[in-house]
Amino acid sequence: MPEIPGSSIAAFCKKCEKDTTHTVLEVVEGGKRLGKVRCNVCRDEHPFRRPKARVKGEKPAKEPRAAKPRKSSKSRGPQEIPAGEAWRQVEAMVNAASKVPYEMTRMYDKGEVIEHPQFGVGVVVAVLSPTKVEVLFSTVRRKLVCGKAG
Repeated sequence: MPEIPGSSIAAFCKKCEKDTTHTVLEVVEGGKRLGKVRCNVCRDEHPFRRPKARVKGEKPAKEPRAAKPRKSSKSRGPQEIPAGEAWRQVEAMVNAASKVPYEMTRMYDKGEVIEHPQFGVGVVVAVLSPTKVEVLFSTVRRKLVCGKAG
């Protein structure tokens, strides 16, 4: 399933010189390929690089700890891409996908395109729990209830 801007993904960071969690900033080719990502550790933005898988039996190299300047608590945590910008990046993929009507009793998967009676067409960005999903609409992100017994 293609990743959506604002979602988290494992990638190799050259600055950190290791695999870390990254935030997807852009997708290209209509959602088929990842473009830019941001490292959640050092905040560096760069093209997506596949994680470097550890060879079986090989021990990870010990990394020397360097003193890093502390960031204020406000700058910690991933920053979300504004909904409008994220929507523009996935709009072609959403337009080509088949849409299912939103129902509170149905369960949804990441990347599924839904049609909500109030918010319009959206794409499921994350499955937060068996009964809650985060959906990206053209102007806003919303947490919606799903999988409720009817």
